[in-house]
Amino acid sequence: MTVIVTRVDLFDEYMYQQPQSKIEQQHLATKQQSLPHAITSQDIEPFSFEFDKDVNKRIRRKCDVQVLRSNVASKGFIHEQNARKKIVSIPPGFQDKPNPFAPEVHDKYWSQRRRLFSKFDDGIELDTEGWYSVTPEVISDHVAEKLARMAGGDEYRNKQVCILEAFCGCGGNAVSFGKCPSIDLTVCIDIDRSKLRKAAHNASIYNIPKEKLIFIEANALTVLECYRNGDLQTEVQNKYLARNLHHRLLMSMMVSSSGSRPQHTETIDGYTIGGVELLPANIHGVHIDPPWGGVDYGTSGKNSYDLTRNLFVEAVDDRHQAFDISSNPTHRSESESLDGRQLLALVSDACNKVVYSLPRNTNKACIGQAALRAGYRGNVEFEEQFLNGRLKCISAYFGQDFRSLVLQEESRA
Repeated sequence: MTVIVTRVDLFDEYMYQQPQSKIEQQHLATKQQSLPHAITSQDIEPFSFEFDKDVNKRIRRKCDVQVLRSNVASKGFIHEQNARKKIVSIPPGFQDKPNPFAPEVHDKYWSQRRRLFSKFDDGIELDTEGWYSVTPEVISDHVAEKLARMAGGDEYRNKQVCILEAFCGCGGNAVSFGKCPSIDLTVCIDIDRSKLRKAAHNASIYNIPKEKLIFIEANALTVLECYRNGDLQTEVQNKYLARNLHHRLLMSMMVSSSGSRPQHTETIDGYTIGGVELLPANIHGVHIDPPWGGVDYGTSGKNSYDLTRNLFVEAVDDRHQAFDISSNPTHRSESESLDGRQLLALVSDACNKVVYSLPRNTNKACIGQAALRAGYRGNVEFEEQFLNGRLKCISAYFGQDFRSLVLQEESRA
């Protein structure tokens, strides 16, 4: 398994100063030149995916994972974004406007509000967790376009593409998927209905067509179990459907602290929020951006964030037991949670075109190990996403042959 590391430089209009000094840029260039390039495209196995319903039979031993840094940028994006690089003057009062959400929301997140959503001032809504969880808009736009290309395959722009956004939150990535013209439908999953309401409201601010987004209140792990190879397994869906509807019926009879009554299915700004009965028959790609462990994920150290030690997704939620994943020892541990590697295995069963958004200090080798465990062979892409010259986060891409990134570099040499 080869993990091909790429870099993409993205810029937004709220970059008020040059991102790096000349000394920093020279240091970066020297660092890149010193990286080993002994591996060639001939040393990289072609991509393949081995689907096996019995995950226990999949590879478990410690396998060789080689990390290769490619100097070729992600195709078609770095030049577009550089062309849009724009230095603007600071709007009057921009820096002096006090943070109305302090102390719950740190000032550093408030100062980046327009970076998270370019239309923030038009009425964007976020909860406390959303402030530090939302992906900056220019990065989420880039990921949406790239996943659309992967999901569409050779029929890109001619194929009806449906994307599953497994951890919707307040809708940062959902908005980007909705804006992407080559994505026809995005299924947005979250276990918290209040987040889905905010996501629907935020989508309305961007005038996303109502038919392009569906919001489903459910455990993302439950929804993923409903799919195999991109196809909806109706017998699995029906198993959860009765529990889901029963739960929401009980919820509808309860009066919340605000005095409003939750509904089984509701409409927010024209967007439908419901349950697993709204799931489409097919999905062509999945984006997962699970909780990273709060704001302290960086304390694990440089290149030391590990999918098996630092990332866990709860399989059981006391708030919504009707949405919990079924007892499945293949995917679930005794602690009733999945680690990041098990999560990828579950997602790859549902659909093997996957984008996994992770912290910037994620260990590259653990991505290769997780890919092997999930049934992928050959190579994956590990994309370092720089925003205004600073490494912001990474995205790992699974389900496609990325050897062309190395071939481009060899032909250019």
